[in-house]
Amino acid sequence: MPALKVVVVDDHDIVRAGVVALLNKEPDITVVGSAATGEGALHLIGRHGADVAVLDYSMPGMTGAELCQEIKRRFSNVAVVILTSYLDDTVVVNAMRAGAKAYVYKDVVASDLVGAIRSVAAGKAVIDHRVNRDAIDVSDMRKARRSRSDPLSTREIEVLRLVARGSSNKDIAIALNVTENTVKTYLRRALEKLECNSRSQAAAIAVQRGLL
Repeated sequence: MPALKVVVVDDHDIVRAGVVALLNKEPDITVVGSAATGEGALHLIGRHGADVAVLDYSMPGMTGAELCQEIKRRFSNVAVVILTSYLDDTVVVNAMRAGAKAYVYKDVVASDLVGAIRSVAAGKAVIDHRVNRDAIDVSDMRKARRSRSDPLSTREIEVLRLVARGSSNKDIAIALNVTENTVKTYLRRALEKLECNSRSQAAAIAVQRGLL
């Protein structure tokens, strides 16, 4: 049986190198590449193919959920494992609705991560036991992914939270250490998802829905 082809994505060099070294010890897993950004990950998968992508959730540019959505759009057969330090219901739901098959915390033992990779490659879902099961029921993940609603990403929520506080695009860019064009992109996506026409309206809707 051929080894599972895995891509590792994390913007922290030490973490990324550690995960790659760990996985390369497994006889049935081959790391075909690693990347620090979403764009780099998409390039690697397009060039080398992959069975599983292991993604950090919080990265500059595309978040793990946004990258997961793009991977599933371009490479539907690639299973995604979100490897993160976030223990937050909204983050978990966003990741699952983006198409992730596993949500694993970075403090797990090595065997748990390896097991999660093997499980998602076999079509099974894996959720860390510390996740609030009231927030997302593993048995309903498939239905959640089919949902017509498109949840706001963590970055989009951060942008709208600053909008609600009266911050300009320039102020938001400085606060989040991104460009103004990136802020505009997040706002455009948020407006589309919330089906509204202005940033103030989007912020108001997000507040009403309890997202901010």
